[in-house]
Amino acid sequence: MSEGKISLIGVVPPPDEKENKLGPAKIDPSLARMQTVDYSCPICFEIMVNPIKTPCGHVFCLSCMKKMSKRPKYFKCPTCTKDLKSFKPMRNKVDKDLSKHYADINIRRVAAGLETPDCTLSVYDLPNLSSMEALRILARHQLENGLRPLRNIVVRKVKSTMISRFKLQAFVEKRTTFWKKGSISSVKKSDQKAATTAAAAAANSSSSSSADAVWSLSLSPPSFFKESSVEVSIIGTEQAALLQKEGGGEGEASENDGKNQHIGLRADFTINETTRLIFGDTNVDIPEEKVKEFEAGLKESNTISWNWHVLPPGDYRKDATKGILDKSLESAIHAIFDDNISLAKRDNQRILARRQAIRFYRVSDVSCEYGRRREPFMFTVLQIYSPNDDPGNKGGGSSSAAKTVMWYQDYPVEAACCSIS
Repeated sequence: MSEGKISLIGVVPPPDEKENKLGPAKIDPSLARMQTVDYSCPICFEIMVNPIKTPCGHVFCLSCMKKMSKRPKYFKCPTCTKDLKSFKPMRNKVDKDLSKHYADINIRRVAAGLETPDCTLSVYDLPNLSSMEALRILARHQLENGLRPLRNIVVRKVKSTMISRFKLQAFVEKRTTFWKKGSISSVKKSDQKAATTAAAAAANSSSSSSADAVWSLSLSPPSFFKESSVEVSIIGTEQAALLQKEGGGEGEASENDGKNQHIGLRADFTINETTRLIFGDTNVDIPEEKVKEFEAGLKESNTISWNWHVLPPGDYRKDATKGILDKSLESAIHAIFDDNISLAKRDNQRILARRQAIRFYRVSDVSCEYGRRREPFMFTVLQIYSPNDDPGNKGGGSSSAAKTVMWYQDYPVEAACCSIS
């Protein structure tokens, strides 16, 4: 078979593309024709975030409408100038369907290099837990669990360290060719058109390989970061008969069925997720099982969600760790990306888009003394901070933790000072 003919039945390895050479046309050519103005807020001219509809039917960002509503006298629709004094922009009025639609458009444009990232990854530099805050956490724990407070308690030492939970998701595509029953004339017209286009690409002598011909077809997922599959017919009965005659490998059609079969292409869109705990200072004893138990509670109660940061194509090492000064955290993130790339290559997948999120935990060992005899007592505090709840707060010191838990080995139960009367 001549070079450039599609000759694979089964998984088709993607072309060997360098990470920094992925251009918009190779991800989704239709994105190049998208006009940002079609999806942008008329007030801030950015892709809408939390879109909200006014009574007159126009759509704006929730944050933009909130800013405008602070001046009720001049609160009018920027599009039709209708009076909006009685309209209260609130989060429960956000159009969820529109929000998902705009978010998907933004992800596609960022992944294609047509839009700047929707946010930057904020990093907390959590300070040491203060003695006063440690005592407040202990007092709240005693009250919630029916424990009598310890008398004359004094904090002697507090050691804190930070843990990072980094999560990376790669939206990947895997292509497979297979035999489909029926002649090409029996499939719908859109598939016939795709088959003609792909057959022409396959027959093009300038195509470097059969794999390139298969990947030359532009197939777009219905939505990014949502698992789905797309199928099309790519070669008519004549090409199928030729393939069967010259040998198509495993799954080839029989001589009698050549005229009643054609080749189909299936693109499977899935998510490869890599998540890892990254530990900081080892001076604090950090039981990983406690962290996992804590995270399971967060997931069950929906206490805090992941704030995703979509990465543009190009130098992922630079973009993924922008703003991160901690070298150990930076190296760990690079290793996670390398593992994620290896996983995609091993499974013959092409990465279409990436997004990352990070959570920060502060773990503190608190040493205390209580009572007249200065009996020792130690407890551990685990707190979670969401870096994007307040993007302007880089230090994290003035921001309260989203959730706090504490534990200890043995709580004192001496009747004289600690038992419940």
